[in-house]
Amino acid sequence: MSRFDRSVADGVVHLIHQEDASQALDRDPGAARGKGKYEAAGGPALIELAGLLDRFAAHPLAELRRLVAAATFTVRIGYADAHRKNLSLLHEPPGVVRLAPLYDTVPTALSPNLPRRAAMTINNRGYLADVTIADIAAEATR
Repeated sequence: MSRFDRSVADGVVHLIHQEDASQALDRDPGAARGKGKYEAAGGPALIELAGLLDRFAAHPLAELRRLVAAATFTVRIGYADAHRKNLSLLHEPPGVVRLAPLYDTVPTALSPNLPRRAAMTINNRGYLADVTIADIAAEATR
């Protein structure tokens, strides 16, 4: 299901269509017994989301930079659960997308009970602790 964000300008509420990366890429998050939102279980990679931004954003380079910043933030705080259901696109105006602000960001690396494997790889690295600045640069270049 799509969500709508609300913004208020001049006292008027504007609805902004939002869809998570799973919806935008027409992927079933229930695939692989509910694990289909993770890249290791057949979910999409960051490069696929980058492709959507490159194709449909009004300012692709700015949005791609925001995606790299989001990936960098994910690594920096140790947020291994940054899967495609936690990355969304805003459609404002309709037919044009931009990366939604990050949400549901949690430093999962601080909990010994949570998985260490990254939901989406960065330069083919499956564990955030192994990701270097060179890996982020290589992923951004892709």
